[in-house]
Amino acid sequence: MNPVLVFIPNIIGYIRIILLFIGWIFSDNPYWFLALYVTSIVLDEIDGWAARKFNQVSEFGAWLNVIIDNIGRGMLWCLISPNGYFVSVVEWVSFISNYTQQGSSWKQLQEPPEFAAKVMKNGFRTPPGMFAIAGLHFLPVWLYVIQRRILAEVLIGVFVKLQYVVLGLLLIGRALAMSVEVWCIFSHIRRLLTQGGSKD
Repeated sequence: MNPVLVFIPNIIGYIRIILLFIGWIFSDNPYWFLALYVTSIVLDEIDGWAARKFNQVSEFGAWLNVIIDNIGRGMLWCLISPNGYFVSVVEWVSFISNYTQQGSSWKQLQEPPEFAAKVMKNGFRTPPGMFAIAGLHFLPVWLYVIQRRILAEVLIGVFVKLQYVVLGLLLIGRALAMSVEVWCIFSHIRRLLTQGGSKD
């Protein structure tokens, strides 16, 4: 067996997949689902720390991590709306476009416009990058919470307005992330067309 398969961060990844699968089974119970989903998100932070701590960074682990993220968010978007798969499809196509060209260095865009460079710089570790990632990860969670009225009893009066302020900020962050995703997709299409033209 390849030792990379049993690296600690990859084992954490397998646990995340199991949590998402169980969450899907319990999707009729929003509290159980949300607890399992949020636990998977927390483990996403831990697996990155484990990869660096134990020097177990791998091409497979980098790929697996994004695949699990996309599976989880895709599942959540589909629970929120029958058309939620559209957002997930954009994420998948963007990741595939970048990964095809860059491999595990998919975060390093080739000749990006300034807005995309600022978002992706240092692996999203910039204010625009963190804003986009917040929208990417937490917008579907927040929409799920609002839709299922999970905080309805807590957020009363003035706090109801607060939930929509948070929603607005997350929507802007997600729009920023999607603008980068769409640029990545069209950039990849442009490369494919250029390569195809040069072979004719």
